[in-house]
Amino acid sequence: MKKLGLFDNLFLHVDRRHVTAFNAQLRIDNLKRVYLLSLIGILFFVLLMGLDLIRFLNGVFETNPLAFPLFINHLALAPFVIPLLLISRKREEILSGRFKYERLVIYSAVVYSGLCLLTMAILSLLDRNSILLYGIFAIVTNFIVIFPHKQRIAFNLTSFLIIVAAIVLIDVFTDRSLVIMYINILECIGATIPAFSISTHLYNDRVNRYTYELLLEGKNREIEQKNEELNVLARQLQVLNARRSQLYTNITHEFRTPLTVILGMVDHMRSTDGNTRSALQEGLSIVERNSKNLLRLINQILDLSKLESGSLEVNYIRADIIAFLRYLNEPFQTLSASRGLQLRFLTELESLEMDFDPDKIQQIYYNLLSNAIKFTPESGQITVTVRTERADEQDTLLLLVKDSGIGIDPEKVAFIFDRFYQAGDAGAGTKTGSGIGLALTKELVELTGGIVSVDSALQKGTTFTVQLPVYRTAAYSASEEVRAAVEPINLPADPPGLKDSEVDETNFVRESGRPQLLVIEDNPDVMHYLKSCLRDDYQLHTAYNGRQGISKALELIPDMIISDVLMPEKDGFEVCAALKEDERTNHIPIILLTAKSGISDKIAGLEHGADIYMSKPFQKKELLLQLKNLLDLRNQLHLKFAKGSQYWEHTLSGDPEARDAFLGRLNETVEANLQDDSFGTPQLCKALGMSRSQIHRKIKAVTNLSTSNYIRTMRLYKAKELLHRTDLNISEVAYAVGFKDPNYFTHVFVDEFGATPSATRK
Repeated sequence: MKKLGLFDNLFLHVDRRHVTAFNAQLRIDNLKRVYLLSLIGILFFVLLMGLDLIRFLNGVFETNPLAFPLFINHLALAPFVIPLLLISRKREEILSGRFKYERLVIYSAVVYSGLCLLTMAILSLLDRNSILLYGIFAIVTNFIVIFPHKQRIAFNLTSFLIIVAAIVLIDVFTDRSLVIMYINILECIGATIPAFSISTHLYNDRVNRYTYELLLEGKNREIEQKNEELNVLARQLQVLNARRSQLYTNITHEFRTPLTVILGMVDHMRSTDGNTRSALQEGLSIVERNSKNLLRLINQILDLSKLESGSLEVNYIRADIIAFLRYLNEPFQTLSASRGLQLRFLTELESLEMDFDPDKIQQIYYNLLSNAIKFTPESGQITVTVRTERADEQDTLLLLVKDSGIGIDPEKVAFIFDRFYQAGDAGAGTKTGSGIGLALTKELVELTGGIVSVDSALQKGTTFTVQLPVYRTAAYSASEEVRAAVEPINLPADPPGLKDSEVDETNFVRESGRPQLLVIEDNPDVMHYLKSCLRDDYQLHTAYNGRQGISKALELIPDMIISDVLMPEKDGFEVCAALKEDERTNHIPIILLTAKSGISDKIAGLEHGADIYMSKPFQKKELLLQLKNLLDLRNQLHLKFAKGSQYWEHTLSGDPEARDAFLGRLNETVEANLQDDSFGTPQLCKALGMSRSQIHRKIKAVTNLSTSNYIRTMRLYKAKELLHRTDLNISEVAYAVGFKDPNYFTHVFVDEFGATPSATRK
């Protein structure tokens, strides 16, 4: 640190960059001090006016010719009230630095106070009060107002010269001794030096304080900047940890699904007697395919680890990449066709020899194509385009994978290649993956010297573009050798669903008596396993996404529903919410079957209306037992509506606790048309806005009665009520509840209640 000299310490300065700001702050300080100076001036005015009053009462005004001029001089202190009032009224403007007359007020107050005190001193020189007054003036003014260096020297020197000149003139005209004059001058010097020292100290102190404030402000900004950087790093770490946690969750989900199929199929093949060879082969094929899916996931994780450590090698060969891409595309044709998608492979190149790593290209192609198929709804299109471009004397292979799927949120496009990041939102009906596929794709493309980019729009589709440089330096390999160098892609095609049977209104279930069960699952292997578990006990209907599942549930009104959670278009939570809010399907028990096994996921499922939440992998016996328990609960519900139950009495008496939303609307409609003997199922369907099969399945599921039996039962209980509380004869009661033939009415009444209408009345 530089050691300051005498004059450096005496005359401190602010850095030139901050002079303007410092002077503005100094003016605000001085205005505050002028306020104090004006207040002192008013106090002096009051004090001196009191002294003048005493002089007047003692007759000094008549004996001393200077008394009256002194009184006028004292009276001149009264205008100090002006800056006092002005500063008080303009306080906000002064503190904010918007007061335009800062300098005028400051220097006017200083000059005016100087004039008052100097004239007062000159007028009182005869008794040497001038020296005292000058000292007071110099010290008070320098103490109150902070003068910069030049202004301080000018003010103190000017005031000193004025008082010295007055002393000399007075001494010359009054013939005082030179000794007295020199003593007076020395006393003035004695008053000027401390006044100058006070002002210098105050200014230097203000400079030091301002410099310290700047230093402190700079340090605070630096600390705030560091804190902000730490907060950014903390947020990034938090996001990274959240993504890692999500990665582990999604990898667990990806592992659980194939493990469910593998363990389930092995258990199914072991426990089923008389398995045919074809059935065993099919089961083994499913087990093998899902085992390879697990191996692929593990290999991707290992490849990412190798990429981080820089140990993943590229094994280039020179071969026809067009033929290799066509070979990789073949399995996806079957998969996309089974899902109602159109996959096109477009290229004008018959062949193109270049250096590439077959394993890396296979992983890149698999991730891009499987991603496109996953996020493209039924009837969508996926186009793979291969072409070359030449720029700067370098050929480039362009591989474009374009889909007409759901697209990516613009806010998420920049992050989809980040590790542990998933652009899909499981809570919004979007299928998500492990979160490493696209990250690995980007790393592999860059490892081979290429570039990958993405262009996407919501609900319009996404295009991934891979650019690979074309070189021909590696050893040549034939197409057969290239194919042999990679593991064949074995993708599951969605098997066709079981044909949904037409259900007659009079037969709620098929002749076998099996309950109807709707299975909503987008994974074909899991669907196959569920069918193998359930086809012997239930009449199965299938749907491969949430939207299709909701549509089929409303159409079929099944006994029970099993649904996956993570599905395209609509997820299992949305399926639950939609069906539980619809009065046609709100009675149907729903089992959510998912690989997401966290307690928060389970709570979310139950909050959306699921009756049971089961985690994958699951035991076949557990699933069958849960379904059986749900059927038992439904059978217990049927007892509420059995013959002779209290439900009918409470319903017709208007007991609100006996009604739910659907049955309440149903009963009100039937009661309003009881006298109409032509009112039956067709009229009820029209009144409720439901199809014949829908209303039949709903009533059958809740009450175990057909629609016509439900209407007839209501007519009979209404007739029983009329017999008890009216004097109508039997025929009139029959006509009142919609029976055209009183004899038939008596017959069905006896069948329902075990007694004739007349006996019931007694």
